[in-house]
Amino acid sequence: MQMVLEERHLWDVVSGEVKLEYCNSTSNHAMFKQKSRKALAIICLAMEYSQSPLVRSGEGLA
Repeated sequence: MQMVLEERHLWDVVSGEVKLEYCNSTSNHAMFKQKSRKALAIICLAMEYSQSPLVRSGEGLA
């Protein structure tokens, strides 16, 4: 999963290298939210159906 997220330039958000509170501009904040949603979608789609409600019930990666 890490390699998939790295290839799509999303790993920095998932790993915590980039944090929402350090995104000081509106565009950086929006980019972080977009990357977070994309990463969550990729993770959910890779899971077995029986496990997906556990992840989808969360608030996301942000």
